[in-house]
Amino acid sequence: PCEACGTTQKQSLDTNRRWKKNFRNHAVDHNHKTGQVRGTLCYQCNVSLGYMKDNPDTILGLFAYLVDKDNSIEYNDKIKRIMEVINE
Repeated sequence: PCEACGTTQKQSLDTNRRWKKNFRNHAVDHNHKTGQVRGTLCYQCNVSLGYMKDNPDTILGLFAYLVDKDNSIEYNDKIKRIMEVINE
């Protein structure tokens, strides 16, 4: 499964039928500066990370925006862990 959102390869295939075959597969994510492999991501998470230019400030800024503007967000274990790391 995707290490960011948990989507399985099959879920990704079912959701993304309109995309080309190579875009439907999970991707091996890597650091573009060092080449070090970080893990496996689904297409959406991999592309989103690319759009964010792997910048934690941008990613956290978007996270903060959602938390601030959308009071329907449920604080699941993943979000609680992120908040703990931020507050350390």
